[in-house]
Amino acid sequence: MNNEILVSICCITYNHEKFIRQALDGFLMQKTNFKFEIIIHDDASTDSTQEIIHEYENKYPDIIKAIYQKENQYKKGIKASYITYQNAKGKYIAVCEGDDYWIDENKLQIQVDYMEQNPKCSFCFHNAKYLNMKNMDNTKVCIPFCKKQIRYIKKNNIYDVGELALLDQIPTASYLFKKVDFPEWYNNCIAGDLATQLICTSYGYAYYIDRIMSVYRIGTGQSITDKWIEDAKDYEKELERINKCIKLYEDINEYTKYEYSKEFEYLIDKLKAVIILTNPNAQVSKRDYKKLKRNLDFYIKIKLFIRVHLKKIYYKLKQLKQKS
Repeated sequence: MNNEILVSICCITYNHEKFIRQALDGFLMQKTNFKFEIIIHDDASTDSTQEIIHEYENKYPDIIKAIYQKENQYKKGIKASYITYQNAKGKYIAVCEGDDYWIDENKLQIQVDYMEQNPKCSFCFHNAKYLNMKNMDNTKVCIPFCKKQIRYIKKNNIYDVGELALLDQIPTASYLFKKVDFPEWYNNCIAGDLATQLICTSYGYAYYIDRIMSVYRIGTGQSITDKWIEDAKDYEKELERINKCIKLYEDINEYTKYEYSKEFEYLIDKLKAVIILTNPNAQVSKRDYKKLKRNLDFYIKIKLFIRVHLKKIYYKLKQLKQKS
């Protein structure tokens, strides 16, 4: 085995005392013919997460490197993931947050083997399972699908930046990518996971492995997804989030020198349509509507048509849907 670290496993945690042992055990069970390290960043947890990490750090001092924050970096607008990436020594970075976990002992070896044999591959991901903590019976396979074609991916495949941008349900705990220099705007973007996968893919291509090797927990109350779901109840917060998502797509489009403008324009127009559909006071000219609808899916076009031309009926139907 080469003594140089080939993979850095980057894990960020915050109040994950119920889950962190399972995450760390999933890292340590990996069977590899290469050396890896575990960089775990705790963002000033107020529960016993730091104590558990310290316990593992003392037991595996040659593998686990912990970063303990005294002040929450997320509240300061600093991405914990960026801190771990900067401290990574490996050629490749694997990602798994403290409330997710790996279930395949060969996960890292499978991904690294492919990337080592295919040097142009700069980002690799795989299938996973969802585990809903609010309904433990509601565990399902997290199969990535295409947002534009509503088509699920059911085989190994290669993607460029534009194609990857159109995929949904890419579990963070499946990421393995070549270590790259991230642009300055990365630290301020709303979705670091989305930015990571697209920035890294721009250095080559992305490869999907249709094998379930990790579990993605939802409903823990600690994830950014949970926060977005809660914020969606407040229109102003939801509007701010959508505009930040639009800014992210614009930044990545510029970063990739507008090579994938068609895909990013579609995604931006889709978000603009969401703003119109959720704001009862939004003023939309027929000219803007005509320009916008050219790039949208049929279902959204129908909703947008009703919203613009039959406003009263649209909100009556929306109220009925909320009541039901």
